[in-house]
Amino acid sequence: MSENNELVKEYKYDISVVIPVYNSELTLKKCINSVLGQTIDTERVQIILVDNNSVDGSKEICLEYSLSSDNIIYIEESQQGVSYARNSGIEKAEGKYIVFLDSDDCLGKKALLSVFDFFEKNYDKTDLVALKLVMVDDEKEDKDHIRDEFLKKTGIYDLEKTIYSLQLNVNICVKNENPVRFDGSMKYQEDQKYCIDTLKEKLTMGYVKEAKYYYLHSAHSATKEYLTPINYFESSIELFESYYDSYEEVPAFIQADFFHDCMWKWMSNLFWPYHYSEEEFEKAKNRVVALLNKTDNSIICSYPKIDIYTKSYWLRLKSENDLMCLAEENGVRLISGCDILYHRKNVEVVLREIKVRNGKIKIKGFYKSVSCDFISDIILFYELQTQEGSVRKEIPLRDCAEGYYKVKEKTNTFFGFIVEEEIGTGVGVKFGVEVCGIPQIVVFHNMKSVEFSAKVKTYLSGKYKISQEGDVIRAELLTEEELVAEHKKELGREGINDITKRGLMTRRGDTDKEIWLYVDSKTVVCDNAYYQYLNDHGKDDGIERYYIVTNDKIIGILDDTIDKNMLVAFGSDKHEKLFFRCSKILTSYIEDENIWPYSQEKVKKQLMGGFNAELIYLQHGVMHAHLPWYYSKMRSPADKIVISSDFEKENLLSNYGYEETDLYETGMPRFDMIDLSVGDKSCKRILFAPSWRKYLTGDRINEDGSREAKTEKMRTSSYFKGIIDFLTREELKEFLEKNDLYLDVKMHPIFINTYSEFFENMFGADKETDEVQEIYNYVGLGKKEENRIRIVQEGVNEKDYICLITDFSSMLYDYVYTGTPVLYYIPDYEEFLVGMNHYRELDMPLEDGFGPWTDSCDELLENLKMTADNDFIVQENYREKYESFFKVRENAREALYDMLTGKQEEF
Repeated sequence: MSENNELVKEYKYDISVVIPVYNSELTLKKCINSVLGQTIDTERVQIILVDNNSVDGSKEICLEYSLSSDNIIYIEESQQGVSYARNSGIEKAEGKYIVFLDSDDCLGKKALLSVFDFFEKNYDKTDLVALKLVMVDDEKEDKDHIRDEFLKKTGIYDLEKTIYSLQLNVNICVKNENPVRFDGSMKYQEDQKYCIDTLKEKLTMGYVKEAKYYYLHSAHSATKEYLTPINYFESSIELFESYYDSYEEVPAFIQADFFHDCMWKWMSNLFWPYHYSEEEFEKAKNRVVALLNKTDNSIICSYPKIDIYTKSYWLRLKSENDLMCLAEENGVRLISGCDILYHRKNVEVVLREIKVRNGKIKIKGFYKSVSCDFISDIILFYELQTQEGSVRKEIPLRDCAEGYYKVKEKTNTFFGFIVEEEIGTGVGVKFGVEVCGIPQIVVFHNMKSVEFSAKVKTYLSGKYKISQEGDVIRAELLTEEELVAEHKKELGREGINDITKRGLMTRRGDTDKEIWLYVDSKTVVCDNAYYQYLNDHGKDDGIERYYIVTNDKIIGILDDTIDKNMLVAFGSDKHEKLFFRCSKILTSYIEDENIWPYSQEKVKKQLMGGFNAELIYLQHGVMHAHLPWYYSKMRSPADKIVISSDFEKENLLSNYGYEETDLYETGMPRFDMIDLSVGDKSCKRILFAPSWRKYLTGDRINEDGSREAKTEKMRTSSYFKGIIDFLTREELKEFLEKNDLYLDVKMHPIFINTYSEFFENMFGADKETDEVQEIYNYVGLGKKEENRIRIVQEGVNEKDYICLITDFSSMLYDYVYTGTPVLYYIPDYEEFLVGMNHYRELDMPLEDGFGPWTDSCDELLENLKMTADNDFIVQENYREKYESFFKVRENAREALYDMLTGKQEEF
């Protein structure tokens, strides 16, 4: 400790804890109590509560605590923002050291005493001491911060050596000796700037492992509420431009902070400002590149927990990088000047799928190496090994969607392949790669969709034994005696639970009959699979067909001709048995959770080898969202896809890697159920059906397949505000009255609870009920017939509407099919463009759609009026597209049946 410092200033307390407060009534008491419960004498601790215009009960809680003790003070800060609140706390701080604590976070019991003792011993060595950041989610410790790889123990760290200390949050203790003030002009990353400004003089940082700061790492936290480049891109780039411009040689820890800032946003698919115009985006990208050019390669290469493929993407972004990739006998090197950035002695062949069907083995995978982005002279091949000898077969190099590597944008070049060979009595497939004519050592990497693992090198698939030996995949036909012996070995595997054992027993069962399964989704009552089953179930063709019941509501609408003995509950024992014995699964949804009867990922991994059914993807709507990382041939488990239009065909062939033989051009089964007659349109009804948003729901999927809306985040979203704005406009009500029209509103089920209060206020439903279904019933039954705007139940008939208003929901194609005018309304268009939904563009752009689109409520009303003036007839400039889009069949379901049973037909 500096003795001179003691003469300069006297302190009333050892530590002042500054807690900014804003609408924190749910967490505030726990936060304050974590300070009062410290092992340090709390009389030596000052607590400063700074309320920043809270409108909940936070102020009362602050007053209650401030009246209970002289060392707890309460301040009201009128200027909006956490920086002003913290600065007010700093002004009132009378402790020798200042600790910052957010009102939804907590301190470990030993935090203050251990950090105080450490600072006392190391006062002159550093200006900032960090507490150990413990990430907490849903009251449980979530995961370590990446800096924990470098900050292993308590001590003083040199920031030029420990560059990835990454002190970005205010889990810190600073000296109350002319402390830095927070920048009140910043809305984002003010914590990071504060830490950099405090650290940049001495370039050292203290760290106390015993002092724990529990950080609420929640999807509802303030940081994640605004996790979008719409809000932070400009301010973030400006922050680092200011630092980089102020140094001739930028300190390594600031470079590391910049690269980390890029990385965590990029890995969240929320880095690039895709909402900019093409010209603005290019300028923004150049600004990032300019900063990367001043960031040393070693900073990028030493970033933790990312592999060389991600690092290669960022290294290639630098315009002033002299990168080269060299192939040698001992592997591949990536170099820059004299620096070796990467060296690997082998290359990867990644296996995504292995299936045995009709006496053939099919292997789907891709070649993965940094060399793919630098070297054109690459030959990928396999050696086919049979009893007659070996034959070398070259594999055409095809760039594939696997290059959307861990993010939703193209980052790398990887070459995909599908190898299919007759097994006979036995066959081996040995993979090889030559780079610049030099043979490379091949190693396998197995995706979770392949049964092979570190422990499992052989498994049974029907009557075949499949094995992985070095760089060879083998398939061997077994005798019945050999099958029994191998099956006993499988059941004796280490690390398998009872569910897996039951599955291994189930998949050994044989059947002489061909079995087909039809399955929809838990989130819908019925879809294309049910409608196709209606067509197929009575066929006398020797095929046993079962409909897998995912939603019990379907029982109430079943067709009388269906044999209920052929209905099987999803996930039941019978479903498990049929799953491994069936030859085809016709599904409306291609995700594992809608197909596999097992929910545990570990169980699925251990049973993958026995699942060889052909997956027929019926779709649940025309595929038009740009999702190559999800629906491409390399990524999707679908063997065949049912399509309805030339648009889909061209799109899947050109952009998703499919062949014509992968597509059934019959039209979706659901189209057979759409009545194309005029219908009763005398009531003149318009349907408003906005779709859901991934960024307004949690990632967690419930057992019934549903997601939960983030209610508070949704209420402040452009999406919600835009919809409410439209539904409450006086102009809308006047328009409906004038034209004797009704607007039916069909909200996505995920968001119904969020809208409940609005519906109650608008339609006068019973205030005492919490059941949204009551609102549905109250309005849907027509008891409030004077309301021009009504809520509708789940089922709607396309023929009953004269116009559809939606965003990018695939249901719009059903209305195109019936010739109904479509209007697009996307109030959160910027959020869509930056990727806050699970995609950020459409394969059919809105500008090339079936009607006018807008993100403005005013323009939507104008478009609606224009459509009404045209008597709700499709406008001339869209009519040709309507009439030519679908390849219509009289009976799509029968056409699909013919294709599935071998009666091939051309469109």
